Amino acid sequence: MFKEKFYRTKDSKYPTAKVSFEESDKLFIAVWSWGAADGGQKALDIIKDYYLSARTDIEATSPFPLNPEQSLAANHLRIGVMLANNIIAKENNSEEYTTGIEVLCMSKSQREINIAHVGGPSIISLRDNQKPTVYLQQNHLGHEFNFKVTNPLPKDLLGIKQKQNVNVQSIRSIENEKFLLVQRNYIPILDLKDNSLEKIEDSLVSDNKDLPFWICEFRL
Repeated sequence: MFKEKFYRTKDSKYPTAKVSFEESDKLFIAVWSWGAADGGQKALDIIKDYYLSARTDIEATSPFPLNPEQSLAANHLRIGVMLANNIIAKENNSEEYTTGIEVLCMSKSQREINIAHVGGPSIISLRDNQKPTVYLQQNHLGHEFNFKVTNPLPKDLLGIKQKQNVNVQSIRSIENEKFLLVQRNYIPILDLKDNSLEKIEDSLVSDNKDLPFWICEFRL
């Protein structure tokens, strides 16, 4: 299952999310292009193609060293993002900056959920009869100075420099776990007892009707 909602005002400059969700492949990728929009789709395609090919071809040569502290599946996801970063930096931004991309990738391999991101949304885990768990808390640049800025800027972008740190974490998968993603300047305290996307949307608009956001829910 996958469901998403956008909210923006007429003056909002917030980029639109592009999402690839392959339920059969247990792979979720979302990108936000700051600048030329084609950069996000290009990054998404590179990550997806590399991850799926590396997962099925165990003899494939990796363009970057494996991290021994990460599982093979987590390495595939991280290297896919690193590859996209290098290609975008070289082909799109070598002479001038034309695009920068926020990216979030999530994959499931057996009982492991892997997350790789550069910027991107906050991640909240919603489980039956349990309190919500925040796996990743993200705020935009300058939030600590003015949390009501209506045109926020990202803290980190893919494709701007050749050597880009990719944040990776792995968590244990829980049966029937649902993920809530929130891309917004900040996240207020939410009552998630009724965690329908419509109720969450209403809560965010009520908190500040001038702040744009993107929310989605899905299961891997």
